[in-house]
Amino acid sequence: MIKRLDSLQLPRESYSIQQGRDETLFLCQDGGQWFVFYGERGIQSYARIFYRLDSALREFEARLSPLAPRIGLK
Repeated sequence: MIKRLDSLQLPRESYSIQQGRDETLFLCQDGGQWFVFYGERGIQSYARIFYRLDSALREFEARLSPLAPRIGLK
């Protein structure tokens, strides 16, 4: 999964897997569900729930990809 995300050429500081820092996009699993959300100061915003990892990854990548041009990549 990390290799796939690295292929987006985004700084790892812009996202978190399972646990992480504030002001990042999160991908985490809880039980049989995957969650994609933006986390800031302990608040989860724009959360989406998925039952399949591939669906969660597509959403995660779609949210990260628009960042690339804004930070001088792609």
